[in-house]
Amino acid sequence: MKNVRKIFHLLSYLQYPLVAIALARLIFPLFRGFEYLSTHSEYLFSNYNQMLIYYGLALSFSSLQDPTKTSLRYERKIWKTPRKAKVILFATTVTMMLFFFTGFVGLMADQPVMKEFTNGSFILSIGLLSYLKFQLDMYAIHTSAPQP
Repeated sequence: MKNVRKIFHLLSYLQYPLVAIALARLIFPLFRGFEYLSTHSEYLFSNYNQMLIYYGLALSFSSLQDPTKTSLRYERKIWKTPRKAKVILFATTVTMMLFFFTGFVGLMADQPVMKEFTNGSFILSIGLLSYLKFQLDMYAIHTSAPQP
């Protein structure tokens, strides 16, 4: 069972190239110039839709890491303090719901560009949902662990 957990933890490292691709999709349209983007809004929406998809996939892969291990000191401080942890959990929940409802409203839009943008919004909300589950595991593990 430990080997399976290690395989999932290794798969979680795929989040980093996916975040890099998402960042590239966010920045590259700006190199075209604002004149081009103002007349070709479908290009901008298409790139941002792909950015949301890649970032949602990155969040899904990041939720595969081992919740018993924290690599950063400030991360441990957050999860061991119930008030801070609840703020983080609330912010993640609100963000997930915002992207989910944005995708739902976009499905009812008449413009095909907006309908395409909803796919990325749904995938990001699913990624945030899996990351929220990971955060809940982190919170449960760190609050039940003995304080040093």
